[in-house]
Amino acid sequence: MNSKDIFDFFDAGGLLSRSLSRFEYREGQQLMAQDAFSCFENKSVHAVEAGTGIGKSFAYLVPALDRAFINDEDRTVIATSTINLQKQIVKKDIPALFNTFGKKCNVELAVGRSNYICKRKLKEIYESNALLESVGQGRLAAFMHFAENSETGLLTDFKGFTDKEILSEISSDSDTCRGAQCPFFTKCFYLQAKRRLSNASVIICNHHLLLTDCISRMESEIEYDEEAVLPPFKHLVIDEAHNLEKNATSVFTREFSNIALNRQLEYLHSDARARKMVDSDKNLVDKIAKHTKDLNLVNEVLNSIQTLKMLSDSMNAQISAFLLDNRIMTVHVNKNNIQSLLSAIGTACLNLSTAGKQLTDLLTRLLRKIVNTDETETLINQFSSRLDKLISLINIVDELTHPEKWTEDIYYLENIRRRGGYTATFNIAPISVAPLLKDNLFNKINSVLCTSATLDLNDDFKFFSRQVGLPVDTKPYVKKKYMSPFEYKSHLMLLTPSDSVQYNNEDIPSYKEFLCSSIKSAVLSSGGGALVLFTNATLMNEVFEELQPQISETLGVNCYVQGQMERYNLMETFKMEEDSVLFATNSFWEGVDAPGNTLRLVIITKLPFIMPTDPIFKARSEKIDKDNGGSGFILLSLPEATMKLKQGFGRLMRHAEDKGIVLILDSRISSKGYGPYMLSNLPESYHPDCRLANISDYIEQFLY
Repeated sequence: MNSKDIFDFFDAGGLLSRSLSRFEYREGQQLMAQDAFSCFENKSVHAVEAGTGIGKSFAYLVPALDRAFINDEDRTVIATSTINLQKQIVKKDIPALFNTFGKKCNVELAVGRSNYICKRKLKEIYESNALLESVGQGRLAAFMHFAENSETGLLTDFKGFTDKEILSEISSDSDTCRGAQCPFFTKCFYLQAKRRLSNASVIICNHHLLLTDCISRMESEIEYDEEAVLPPFKHLVIDEAHNLEKNATSVFTREFSNIALNRQLEYLHSDARARKMVDSDKNLVDKIAKHTKDLNLVNEVLNSIQTLKMLSDSMNAQISAFLLDNRIMTVHVNKNNIQSLLSAIGTACLNLSTAGKQLTDLLTRLLRKIVNTDETETLINQFSSRLDKLISLINIVDELTHPEKWTEDIYYLENIRRRGGYTATFNIAPISVAPLLKDNLFNKINSVLCTSATLDLNDDFKFFSRQVGLPVDTKPYVKKKYMSPFEYKSHLMLLTPSDSVQYNNEDIPSYKEFLCSSIKSAVLSSGGGALVLFTNATLMNEVFEELQPQISETLGVNCYVQGQMERYNLMETFKMEEDSVLFATNSFWEGVDAPGNTLRLVIITKLPFIMPTDPIFKARSEKIDKDNGGSGFILLSLPEATMKLKQGFGRLMRHAEDKGIVLILDSRISSKGYGPYMLSNLPESYHPDCRLANISDYIEQFLY
């Protein structure tokens, strides 16, 4: 296809309209498809905001598939942020386009290695007595049957038990892989998937896998014309690109935890329970010991492992207690508080760092004693991998105790609530991911198309560009915005009661009473079909517990809350029941696609500003305040909240015929000077002046 062919493909009366019975011509989709074609052809970077209803996935898939039909080595990777969009692309969009084109090419979904079953490890667990007591022979037998009959070997495809300990024991892992020496080498699920990926012309993955591939290439100095985590590829589409900066921050953050350290130590020398496993990958020291006569060194290693485990547990307890005593879950560690922090936990950290270095030195000496032969090659590789990971973890703790070596990176402690207690983590995050993405992603790949329904904040994409490192010096940077074709002014009513109550941390009971009263009134007026979005999980659960029996009894509908079941199943259940009500937070602000009457009311309880105590946000905001007299609120907090508000707002209108109400119960949208800025970034809809007493009347009149 050329540019005109692409244009004609999407035109009224074109190939797509003749193939799809429900096709609706959309000029924005047609123009975006031409942009995608131009991006691939001209080796440029494009940022495209495609409003809800544009049909952006078809717009970039058609040029990508067309290139694959012409040259199957002209590979495109499409990275999304949510599993829902991946499923839509793989199961719905691509089959429809194959049918339209009348031909196919190799398209594969790529997931991380740990998502695959390792047949060897599963067989070892099944044939041993380990872990069966907690799982049960029958349930594990069912898993064996699944593995024997599965085509993909993906853990997520098994609908039985989901014990994380068992799943981690049987998942594929590069550290324990025996390569050609494995009896299941030719039948390995992961290697079969890798071979399929190497033959694919289009690969669908998530942001995390794309960024993991990016790190792998960066650390190993591998270009994009060679294989790394992903096969070589020339073109990249980043959908849901508004999440790229957040996901990159997560992937590029280094983390130490007691759990992570003990996991590495377990593989070096595990407890008695794991030693019952047949030919286990654990107890690497025992296996290495068989190839050395220096038993004194082996005993030193074993003693050092036990010492480090004890010190790790002690440090974890001490940091967790320190954070709990100070009633904080996270703390940004900086040069202002490091000395007082080290006076409280510094000795424990220093002891662990010292013991960790002693152990890694001993392990290095032990490794040098082993001659690399065909018999020991796999064992040495496994041992070396564990040693490298152990060194990386110890280095993170070492950095905490040596602030004189600190860079501009963000250092913070976090207390994570887990079953049975707390786990303290020490994290090092980049102050900005923009240089990393610019140098290792945008500059290296032939063409990159970034798209989302929320990229521009009426600022010519300046906020998005600054966050991800655009533009680059090596390629043209093209920015386009296509408005939604939906009739928002007649189909969507926005209510922002001027007398809403502002959140007050000192009087939460009154605020909660206001929320319960307002939500109940709105939901009863709409007859259900509501998504209630929170920014605080604790408050969400408290409001749900109070309102669920009242709403269910009055309307005779089901009320659900996030965490009640797995996210995908929860969303599907909500969509199937036309009048049900869903209380949710975090991830449900986006990726929710419930067209039709199933969702006719979205309630936004609080504007989604990041907590000012969040260590990454706090450090980045302080840097903006410090550099050139900028404002962290104006340049970071406000645009991030506005972008998320746009996402929450976008949950309502999914099809042209959809109709409903967005109710914002945060008085700041009306009373603060930044309110008009936030509202100006939302699609223009019917927005009458109202007060809390009028909510029910407006909702009933608009809907019924």
